[in-house]
Amino acid sequence: QDFDGALTAYEKAIALRQDSFEAWFGKGAVLRKLERYEEAIAVYEQAIHIKGDSPLVYYNKGLSALDIGQYEEAVTDLSQAIQLKPDFQKAWLQKSLALRKLQRYPEAEAACLKATQLNPEDAEARYAQACCDALQNNVDSAIDDLKLAIQLGTGISERAKQEPDLQALQESAAFHNLLHPKE
Repeated sequence: QDFDGALTAYEKAIALRQDSFEAWFGKGAVLRKLERYEEAIAVYEQAIHIKGDSPLVYYNKGLSALDIGQYEEAVTDLSQAIQLKPDFQKAWLQKSLALRKLQRYPEAEAACLKATQLNPEDAEARYAQACCDALQNNVDSAIDDLKLAIQLGTGISERAKQEPDLQALQESAAFHNLLHPKE
């Protein structure tokens, strides 16, 4: 994919029309793909100045902040996306991740619970719920959520073996049996 070409096209569109929300938003998306997160955040700010009621621009800005470890900013942006679109399941899920990074576990769990309520079949939401439970030493709940995540998604058990947020489960026989069923 020609991200550099796309970036040039968006820059030309912005030069022609400074108030083009679509051009600013598109440029931000390309910068994210190029992993130029700080620039993406600044570009999303421009998009917000033009059209401040787009949950997607706040979501993408929040993801960019999350990618560079700006967790408070990520929570703020993801919360704004949720305020604009309360059923934005992915925003709830990413907000949960940012809150986990800030070690605000009860809030992370509440956000994760909302994500699982909005989409009970989402393996990532169940996995995140297992992480929230484990971080609060709710071993049985974490095992139950992890089991569901493994049933719903692919590659979850391999990820779980390496997940630092599941560290509290390492001594659990149920965790071992879940991840190593034939041993």
